[in-house]
Amino acid sequence: AAAYAPHVLAHLSRAAADASGRAPLVSEGQAAYLNALAMYRLSANTRELGRQRPGETQLYFGLSGRCAVAAGGEEREEIRRGVTLLVRPGAPHELVADEACELVAASLPSGSWLDGATSPVLLAADDEKLTSQTTAHKSALLSKRVHFKRGLV
Repeated sequence: AAAYAPHVLAHLSRAAADASGRAPLVSEGQAAYLNALAMYRLSANTRELGRQRPGETQLYFGLSGRCAVAAGGEEREEIRRGVTLLVRPGAPHELVADEACELVAASLPSGSWLDGATSPVLLAADDEKLTSQTTAHKSALLSKRVHFKRGLV
């Protein structure tokens, strides 16, 4: 099981999931610059179409288990704890869970990107590939603990 803070677990457990395993956390109009934020709990051997609209950039944050995002039949990127995946605006894609996984999806109103590129559709970042950085605390790792409080980060 993923190691979440108790207050995060309490919030996530209250979010009611639909038949696909998607539990909305934030809906359109509830947050600036965010169309939607949802928790996905996908069962093994599940496929779920991405819910991205034209002009939206989709971000996926892996929490536990392993699943993937497939786009265009040619691109596929794995999502697991520590992996963040970005899907270009309007790109058709689907979540593929070969084993059970949990992830958070964020839909951001972005419009079309100005870089002129159409590929790659999927862009991934993996925490395990980050190099260690010295901090003011003489630690070998760049890490910060963030505490959330209603209306304040």
